[in-house]
Amino acid sequence: MEKDKILIEIAAYHDSELLNTINSALIQADYPERVCFSICYQDGDKEEYEILKKIKNSKIKYLDKNQIKGLCYARTICQSMIEDEKYIYQIDSHMRFVKHWDTKMIEALLSLNDSKAIISFYPPDCNGEMLNLSLDDAIFNNPCPGGKMYVDDFRSGNNPFVIFRCDLIENENSVKHSRTPFISGGNFFSFSQVHKEVFQHSKMYFFGDELFMAINLFTHGWNVYSSNISYIYHQYNRGKRKFLDVENSMAVEKQAFLELLAHKNDKDYLKELKIGTVRTIDEFERYSGIDFENRTLYLNAVTGDMDNEEYRNTKSYIRKGKSEEEKRIIEEGMIDVLVVDLFHDYKECIKSCLDKASKKEKIQFIVGSIKEKKPSKKEIANMNIKKFISFDENYNYSQILHEISSEVNGHYVALVDSSIRFISGWDEYSRSNLNMCGTKAALTSWVFTEEGDNGYLETYFNAEFHFQELSDYLPVLKYNESLDFSTFKTPYQTAIPFNGFLFMYSNILKQVEIDPNLSYDEQKYIYAIRLWTHGINIYIPQTSHFFRNKLESSLSTENKNKSAVCALSGINCSHARYFKADYPFDIGKERPLWTWYKFVNINYDIHQEKII
Repeated sequence: MEKDKILIEIAAYHDSELLNTINSALIQADYPERVCFSICYQDGDKEEYEILKKIKNSKIKYLDKNQIKGLCYARTICQSMIEDEKYIYQIDSHMRFVKHWDTKMIEALLSLNDSKAIISFYPPDCNGEMLNLSLDDAIFNNPCPGGKMYVDDFRSGNNPFVIFRCDLIENENSVKHSRTPFISGGNFFSFSQVHKEVFQHSKMYFFGDELFMAINLFTHGWNVYSSNISYIYHQYNRGKRKFLDVENSMAVEKQAFLELLAHKNDKDYLKELKIGTVRTIDEFERYSGIDFENRTLYLNAVTGDMDNEEYRNTKSYIRKGKSEEEKRIIEEGMIDVLVVDLFHDYKECIKSCLDKASKKEKIQFIVGSIKEKKPSKKEIANMNIKKFISFDENYNYSQILHEISSEVNGHYVALVDSSIRFISGWDEYSRSNLNMCGTKAALTSWVFTEEGDNGYLETYFNAEFHFQELSDYLPVLKYNESLDFSTFKTPYQTAIPFNGFLFMYSNILKQVEIDPNLSYDEQKYIYAIRLWTHGINIYIPQTSHFFRNKLESSLSTENKNKSAVCALSGINCSHARYFKADYPFDIGKERPLWTWYKFVNINYDIHQEKII
């Protein structure tokens, strides 16, 4: 009885593992006679090309260097070679198969009872040591762990493309599949009909390959499944391999994808691009958890859990939790409020915070105080205190904040001092404004000291400081009365946070740690610079949801570190204005320091003699 054929599609470019990959597929198959190949061989070795042409059931297209148009073009050529094969298996040219792969892959696909099913995910790594093993080795005799796809992040530079990752799933005795909107271009098994009706974008070269195809497959009604078992390995670490370089390819891909998003409801445009009509691009965004316009990821995107309806309504930037507790925290969107007890009134601060919160059950406190007695267990439970640390009188503000910040594991974090009082809905207001600003952002707010007739005012237009001059070695910040925040529909970008309140995603605090060696005012200034170098912007929402009920602290803010601030600010350093390499806390590489100076309009050069 003749077996249904499998067409293995391979787009190859200067890959020494191509022949080994083909050999692996044939040797490890139960029925090698049904294995066929369609190969787009780009600017390769002529001797190897002659060998490839002699392989049974192989179809090969050679492209010289002047004909090459990128990975997606090569894969489209492979698709065009489909004849009477029932199944296709699109892979990369650096793979290793395990025994019985052909039988097992077909069984898995048919078990889904879905005529438009695709099995696709990033398979486990086949490192250099494994590549040198014989195919008779025991490691290639059994299936390996499968994986679940998820989104790690958007690519940098205001790019609409995302970075896909895959969590390996421990191998089990039975095969389990789960729906996913995402694909792996190098491990894609389905019925051949899929590549007769769904094609790549002519202007995608590499970076947009998997994302565009995932969208197009979705709109044509095809369903992608990940698996807990894999029958193939992929070599990820390619070493010093020659890469295809199509001039301005990323820019062209980006523009083409942005045009697609701009015309996602234009039927004529979508028809010309051969986008499907079974489901819409909006439905893909909803199902996948990717909001392209706002560069926002939802929890279903970053966890890979597509069947959780609540995840589709919860925005996220935190990477997936590895424990059940971390998953719970991410799912619930917990806010860790770090309270530095400057005035020995942390209890009043916490009470105000909880009383005015929309969802007090999603707020927990980490408190650092000077010589304060630890509250009772009952008080800790009633006030949602996760951690209380009492410090001796030698600690300053930055040291306390540095210590308590290590306890953070919520989704968001708010840095406040104990004089802060809150107004109704502060938590939801902060969340919504932060999400509006994107994934690499922090919120600050001017904290007023005024009270209304009925207690603290329920709304108050915000304020912004701008730099006036250098006093000693720190800039003087002056209230900017020319800004009318009532005219702003979205948060306004500023250069520096105000004392008393900073709200951001907790992973940013973990990335940009608090420097304990700085005074109160120094911390505010230097932390703003460090956030900037990591590509993180600070914003002020339209209204302030906070008040301060005291102006003078009993906590010392001395222990100034003038020499450190001057060094970090580039004074007496090179005009490149980068931080010194020996600074002990994390310095970003997203933006150099001089761009921050330009943003805030500071010229340190004219103050050198005065400062030093």
